[in-house]
Amino acid sequence: MSDRQKTDSRLLMLERAAERLAVLCPPVCPCLLELEKCVEGFVARDVFATQCLPAADVAARDGFAVSSLDLIGASSFCPALLKAAPQRVSVGQALPDGFDCVIDTGCVDLSGPPFAISVEAHPGEGARRIGSDASAGSVLMLAGMRFSAAAVTLLQMARIETVAVRRALVRLVIVPAVDGASHTGELIAALMQETGAVLERVVCASRNRDDVALHLPAAGCDLLITIGGTGTGPDDHTVEALREAGENVAHGLALSQGSTIAIGEVRSKPVICLPGRFDGALAGWIALVMPALQSLCFARPAVELESAPLTRKITSAAGMTDVVLLERTQAGWAPSACGEMSLAQALRADGYLLVSSGSEGLAEGALVRPLPLRGG
Repeated sequence: MSDRQKTDSRLLMLERAAERLAVLCPPVCPCLLELEKCVEGFVARDVFATQCLPAADVAARDGFAVSSLDLIGASSFCPALLKAAPQRVSVGQALPDGFDCVIDTGCVDLSGPPFAISVEAHPGEGARRIGSDASAGSVLMLAGMRFSAAAVTLLQMARIETVAVRRALVRLVIVPAVDGASHTGELIAALMQETGAVLERVVCASRNRDDVALHLPAAGCDLLITIGGTGTGPDDHTVEALREAGENVAHGLALSQGSTIAIGEVRSKPVICLPGRFDGALAGWIALVMPALQSLCFARPAVELESAPLTRKITSAAGMTDVVLLERTQAGWAPSACGEMSLAQALRADGYLLVSSGSEGLAEGALVRPLPLRGG
């Protein structure tokens, strides 16, 4: 029987599962890090500029620094004549006092004196004005924003050396498939690294309960995730291992692609057990893991994508939450998967919707605003 047909009152509703995980995923304590180590993390507090950026007018191109007042009316027919030679500047170099623009070298005749300039220039032309990036006291990064290489560069320009950062430490325990493969686990590991989490990746020696239980103690990590072995087959022992090592275990989620997902806790740390089947693991990643990481890092919510109509209807089973992948087309948002999801569909998808358990779906033409599938 397919997951979509297993609308079972004993399955834990997604909303209830999310509430239980939220209690176990309070924001982690921030740590003060040097900028180079901040890329894997989220800003814990607003970061303010301590000075104007740039701190002075600087050249935005190579050329000569001049005063725009000296060039009023200048042209190739009636050049402006300067007694002193203009000063050559390079990109990023501060302009000398009294100069407010930079002109190209080809517009200057240096055979003088007098020195002829054949163009007009406006104040700030060819230059970046003081404070054009940020004024002193302005916010450079908001709390909850994720660090990036560009953010590190900006703060280096602002001469900020350390920042308070939240980083989620995640242990990912991969239970190999019956055939020994671990493709789903490797995919979730890749997705995890894209989120900025600090990842500890472990591959079990086998699917045996004792081998899985060996890696479940969650000391030192903020979230523990397992991949594989959550079903009811003779070789599926992950949930047994969790029950042995942890507590408050719920097995069976009212999620159409991931009804064998389990959640629980080990030493007061949250545990999410995802199935080895790709679509079930991806559904659990979207519906449970992403919100848990957002809560742990106190991250800013993902920005919804543009509103557009559905190109065809979405049918949802009553009592089950559906994860629906969507692909942006000229006509609107095209549901690329409903129910089972393939890796190829996930790679093409631009966003997703969670269709709640109380809905029977969405009609063709309904306006939707999906959340980004990749991103934050």
